[in-house]
Amino acid sequence: ILHLMRAALALRTRESGQSHHLRVIFFEQKDEFAEVEAFVRESISAYELDLISYSCGFADGLKQCIDTHGSAAFVLGTRVGDPNAGGQGFFCPSSDWMPPFMRVNPIIDWEYSHVWQLLREFDLPVCELYGAGYTSLGKQSNTLPNPALRREDGSYAPAWDLQDGSLERAGRSSPSSPAPSSPEPPATDVAAG
Repeated sequence: ILHLMRAALALRTRESGQSHHLRVIFFEQKDEFAEVEAFVRESISAYELDLISYSCGFADGLKQCIDTHGSAAFVLGTRVGDPNAGGQGFFCPSSDWMPPFMRVNPIIDWEYSHVWQLLREFDLPVCELYGAGYTSLGKQSNTLPNPALRREDGSYAPAWDLQDGSLERAGRSSPSSPAPSSPEPPATDVAAG
C-alpha cells in the first residue's frame, strides 16, 4: 500500500504542482520485531513520510488520529482473505467497535501472489523478515516463520516463494489459538560406518 500511495501522490503532485508528504500511521507494540522497527525508520527517512505513531491500541489510536487530524478515511492493505475482511469492498465504513471512518481498500481483490509480484517486479524494499520465511508479521509472541516454507535443512525459503496464498498466516496464532511453537530443529540422519 505504501508504494501504491506514493505513486498516487506523485501523480497528484505532478498534476497539481504542489508537493505533499504522505502521512502514515504506525501502531507500536510492546513485543515488536526489531526488524520491523528498523524498516519503519528506514522507510520514513527514504520516502520523507509524515509518521504518526501510537502506543495505545488500534481503535484508541484511530480515534486519537481522527480527533487530532480530522482524518475521515484511511487507506488500508486489506485483502479479501484477511481476517475480518468479510463483506468489505473498495470502500467500507469502519466496524462498530472502532471510531467512525471510511476504510479505503484498493487491493481488496488482490491475492497474496499479486502483492509479491508488485514488490519483486519493481524491486521495492521489504522488511528483512520476509526474506527469512515470515509471510505475515504480527508481534514476536504470535509470529514465527511460515512452516510451509521450511526447507529440509531447517532454514526457510523467503515469503515470495510461498505457492499457496491460503497459507499466508500459517506462522501466526490468533487470540483464540495457542501461540505458535518454536520450530523444531531439523532431523539429522546419522549413517553408521
